[in-house]
Amino acid sequence: MKRALLVAVTFVLLIAEAFAYEVRLDVPWVSQLDIQNGLGTDWSSSMNCGPTALVMSAAYLKEFSPTTRHIKKVDEWLVQSGLVEELKQYNLPEPGTGQSELRKAAASLYGLGNTRYFSTKFWGLDKETQLRLIVYSLRMNYPVIVGVKGRMDQEGQNHWMVLTGLRDRDLDGHVDEVHVNDPGTNPGSYLSKIWYPLSRFKNVWWGSIFFLDVDASRFVDNRPLLPVNPAQKRLRNMPSTYTENLPGIRTQSGSALPPFSSDIE
Repeated sequence: MKRALLVAVTFVLLIAEAFAYEVRLDVPWVSQLDIQNGLGTDWSSSMNCGPTALVMSAAYLKEFSPTTRHIKKVDEWLVQSGLVEELKQYNLPEPGTGQSELRKAAASLYGLGNTRYFSTKFWGLDKETQLRLIVYSLRMNYPVIVGVKGRMDQEGQNHWMVLTGLRDRDLDGHVDEVHVNDPGTNPGSYLSKIWYPLSRFKNVWWGSIFFLDVDASRFVDNRPLLPVNPAQKRLRNMPSTYTENLPGIRTQSGSALPPFSSDIE
């Protein structure tokens, strides 16, 4: 009986995933810690989340496979440029790298000089407007480096991840989940590439680095973030497939998504 119920629930969830609206970029993942190849010594002293997030983003945009060597190159450039202190076995000194250092490295090492940073707290943009910018960025095939707390936990340390996808589960035009590449995980971990509920992400989100320069004022309005399909409203009450609850459920890249409206381009 339990097995039949589990099969039924899984089937319903798969049907929900088939109809959910999703935007996701296939950004390659690499860990910020690789002791075997001389990148850091242990998790407690690893401050390489920023350079690793940059390497993953650049790997997608410049079409190469990210490795430990690329992360080391960013670390070395940061030291040679006087932006961080001397490395200790490729562990950056606390508190790691800020948005300014990462943007300078992006421009110098990868030719990605057209970047913008927005805080969600101080001098930056409110989170709803930034979500609109993220939707636009992903539509244009640009991932976004986001500043959050580790493991999306309010008690975690400041941490850089790469936001690679958004999902509207009930097709009402509002984002329900975000997909991230987390450099602070081990190879093979289900947390390396994972969907999180939007509410959990927003609770710990403090900033974003965009790889394209846009006029943010164009995105301040009350229109739905994503296309709305009233015919699919029956999926409104479908439960989330948040990976911690159902690690066996995986989403597919949204290569055949319905077209976006062009009213915010």
